[in-house]
Amino acid sequence: MSKEKRLLNTFMKLTKLMKSSRDINEYLQITLVDVVYAFKFERCSFLMISDDKTQVRSRFVINSQAQNDQTKISIDVRQSDNAIRRVLDSKVPVLINDPAHRQWRDIMTKELAEFIQSGSLAIIPVKIGDKVIGVVCAQYFSNEETKEENNTNKRTVSTDDFQQLCSVIDHLNFCLTMIMLH
Repeated sequence: MSKEKRLLNTFMKLTKLMKSSRDINEYLQITLVDVVYAFKFERCSFLMISDDKTQVRSRFVINSQAQNDQTKISIDVRQSDNAIRRVLDSKVPVLINDPAHRQWRDIMTKELAEFIQSGSLAIIPVKIGDKVIGVVCAQYFSNEETKEENNTNKRTVSTDDFQQLCSVIDHLNFCLTMIMLH
């Protein structure tokens, strides 16, 4: 199935689900699995803001085979400024294709660098109404062989893919907002 057809199916599934379910987890899982299939991400996670708002923690982690991954992710967002905190505060998605770039130097904590693994990371806010409840993180990892080849084989998220991914998460946000209002 083409990426475009898969994305259209995701929009339709989420829209149809609004008629039958108010289970946020169901919406998130459908979205993460479909996004992994459509863009062939190596990992796609929903990181939820903790009750005390000091960190984001993995609620769902989907691997490259679109199956649940038991990886536990916890990233501090109170003690230090980092890219995830910026997305939570600004409610604006971020794409990091080169975590070593000077643009990210001041907001790339050791914890976040370990999470990215020298790969590419898209961070998109998940909202109900205007309230951010967490972020979707979609990733390609970098391996040692590609680093030695001057990053020529490193997978990055294209601008088009990033915009399409943001549109899917915007639709997810719309659906979550609608089910919580009714």
